[in-house]
Amino acid sequence: MISTEYDIAIICDGDEKYGYGHIRRSQTLYQDFQQGKLKVAIHALSEKGKGLLGEETRELVSAKVYLVDTPYPIDEIVTSLQLSGKVVGLDYRGTAELSHGIYTFIHPEQHVQSTHSSGFEYCIIRQDFKRLDRQSVNGNKEVLVAIGGADVNNQSVSIANHLHTIGAKVSLVLGPLTSSEQQAQLNPEVKVVRNPANFAQLLNQSDWVVCNGGGTLFESRFLGKPCYVVPQTDAEQRVAKTLSENGEILGLGFEHLKSQTALFDIETLRSYQTSCIDGLGTSKILQILMEVLCQKNG
Repeated sequence: MISTEYDIAIICDGDEKYGYGHIRRSQTLYQDFQQGKLKVAIHALSEKGKGLLGEETRELVSAKVYLVDTPYPIDEIVTSLQLSGKVVGLDYRGTAELSHGIYTFIHPEQHVQSTHSSGFEYCIIRQDFKRLDRQSVNGNKEVLVAIGGADVNNQSVSIANHLHTIGAKVSLVLGPLTSSEQQAQLNPEVKVVRNPANFAQLLNQSDWVVCNGGGTLFESRFLGKPCYVVPQTDAEQRVAKTLSENGEILGLGFEHLKSQTALFDIETLRSYQTSCIDGLGTSKILQILMEVLCQKNG
């Protein structure tokens, strides 16, 4: 570590195996935290993660508080970090004892910190979504399919083709790992967009969304977009099941979606335009970090 001490250092990672959700939300936190007077750094553990962060990433720095947001446990690194600062975990999956744990959702296999906060209120929404004027469902049959940057189960193309068959105007967001072989199977009338800079606007213009159980789900619901969820992992399945039980999503699962023979009617879609996702997750996480920071200084 270098000697310069930061107020907050965010430790994150992501790759083909785990997807890019942790990288994306950590980057959002980093950018939002910089709006204040705090000295903030962000560090990705893997070379792939560093490449995704680009110029924003730094080498591991000394900080008063570390926020750990990785898709896998890093207990040894956490122990090392605790020699110089407090450590707060964001959906942390290890067993090391931290100063505080923040969980958007607590999974059965997780070691829950003795001091913790949990709930969908800690979901992180990017600023470009917050700046939008929410567009109501208008019955234009436009469906956005976005199954995550990794599309780990290779389902995007099949979903898009099926929705086109039953009459949807489909826009398919393809991640960087979609193979040319998969794309060759796509109906030519499906609109393809790759890593769109205007993703928030595309989502806002759609009538409804088919997504995985990660960040796009929460951003869609923040905008009041009806969502059909196709989870890519067991963890996403549990999150989506809870939201389904709470009446937050249109439906759940790849096989169930393929059984749909008609599009949702406009009244059904409009009934999903209110959501439990308030967009205040960043400020709530920062409040916890500041409390931990004061504990260290006090």
